[in-house]
Amino acid sequence: MEHALFATLLHSLWLGILLSFCTGMVIIFTRKSTAALRYNLLVAFLGLFLLGIIGLFFRELSAANHIAIQLNKPIHQQTVVAPSGGLGATYADSDLLQKGGSLFQLFNNYAAQIVMIWFLIICAKSIQLVIGLQSISYVRKNKVYPAGKYWEDQLQALSERLEITRSVTLLQSGIAKVPVIVGHLKPVILIPLGMLNGLSGKEIEAILCHELAHVKRQDYLVNLLQSFAEILFFFNPAVLWISKLIREERENCCDDLALAITSNKNEYIHALISCEEFDSSKLGYAMAFGRKRNNLMDRVSRIVFNKSTSLNRMEKLVLVALLGTGIFLASAFKASNTSAQQHVAASKLASGLPKQTITNTDSITKRASIIAEKQQKILELQSEIEKLTHPEVPEPPLNSNINTNINDVQTNGATNPIPVIASVAAKAVVASSAPAAIPPTPVTPITPVNTYDNNPNSRVNESKNTNVTTTTTRSITVDGDHVEKDEFNDHVMKNIIDDLLNSGIIKQTKALSYKISPTELIVNGVKQNDELHKILKTRYLKKPDRSILYNFEISSKSN
Repeated sequence: MEHALFATLLHSLWLGILLSFCTGMVIIFTRKSTAALRYNLLVAFLGLFLLGIIGLFFRELSAANHIAIQLNKPIHQQTVVAPSGGLGATYADSDLLQKGGSLFQLFNNYAAQIVMIWFLIICAKSIQLVIGLQSISYVRKNKVYPAGKYWEDQLQALSERLEITRSVTLLQSGIAKVPVIVGHLKPVILIPLGMLNGLSGKEIEAILCHELAHVKRQDYLVNLLQSFAEILFFFNPAVLWISKLIREERENCCDDLALAITSNKNEYIHALISCEEFDSSKLGYAMAFGRKRNNLMDRVSRIVFNKSTSLNRMEKLVLVALLGTGIFLASAFKASNTSAQQHVAASKLASGLPKQTITNTDSITKRASIIAEKQQKILELQSEIEKLTHPEVPEPPLNSNINTNINDVQTNGATNPIPVIASVAAKAVVASSAPAAIPPTPVTPITPVNTYDNNPNSRVNESKNTNVTTTTTRSITVDGDHVEKDEFNDHVMKNIIDDLLNSGIIKQTKALSYKISPTELIVNGVKQNDELHKILKTRYLKKPDRSILYNFEISSKSN
């Protein structure tokens, strides 16, 4: 969550630069346009900014959740998402951009702390907002007095002229220093105590028209939304600037509506100047008639000359600086996209498993290294579990195995001659791991036997004279149990051969022989590494006391 928030706050900076550019263009090119047009454009740009921020946050949050889900999956099912832009990107060769990238990476390393500081500040500002709203409620309910039936009737008549359907209340306040309007559903206009008697009737009507214009335009609600935006993005100068301009244009819009009703600029300007004699209101979340002196002078100048204000020198300088910063940030965020996708596998043998794919996105940072560390830990844990769940089987006595094999050979030799085994057409069979007690002897390539002696007795005698019995496995006797080749199907045999080809152990299947036992893996007479043996043993040896032999010679020496 903190990384999603940090990335969103960081994105708000360059979005703020874009917002500043659009705001500057509105101010420059709408000098002769109405205040309502300028106001609507500024509010629209602020709304687009907020919508863009919301979209970026949910995109970053979705990417973070995706990685969290992937980390909880088995390794072979993980799809790792690595960022291609933002802080995790590969920066250009420029020294300046590399330094900028290092700075962003430094901020990213402290993302949690930065988000915590941001959260504490907005909590403090939220408390300030609540206190401000509470003060408005206090002013509305304390030291208020009726304005009199005459002014209530005047207010009702002005409301009808402005086509306001809601009920608006007029009260005199002993706390408010300037005319303000508070509330949205039940708006109340508060006039400083004594102002009704100190100004002329035309001036009071002008003030009431201005406050009713706020009600008609529903400015109180928009002002609250602005306040929330300023709290969330207190660090973003663009948001603070456009919010200030929106407030100024809001007052200009209300001035235009009030002048349309009163049609008397002199009385209206005199009312503005009279309000300046009162102290400035502290009700920042209410709609006040008179504000700061500079703003008042701009409003008077605009009413007199019918000309909207433009950017001052300081605003132009800041705008140019922001544009330069935006160009730098855009260049720093630009990553090289030479490799769109990278496929990562644990080993060549794991080709049968789904590969881990690294896809470029614009979202999460520092994830690839974290996932690599977690995968390494998982592999180590799996290795330890494998050792605990598959202990080595004790070797049985040597003599019993040799006698069993000799008796089996004698029995088979007395009944049927050993058939000729083709080098490729041999079948895979299942054998027990018990014969592994016989010390392994170097295996030589199989030499096909062309002729056999049909006399079983002479063959047994010859075996006794040479003290060696050699069989090529098609079926085998294991600890007194005869295991037929039907227990092991061709599909599994093909999978084993495919794994050997994919791992690069063999290049072809011609003259292939192998043995997979709980203790070793021998392919074409060569003992293979423990990693490959462990993977094949886990896949295909379903019982700890069995072995798999394919076209494999077993040589036994008798005592």
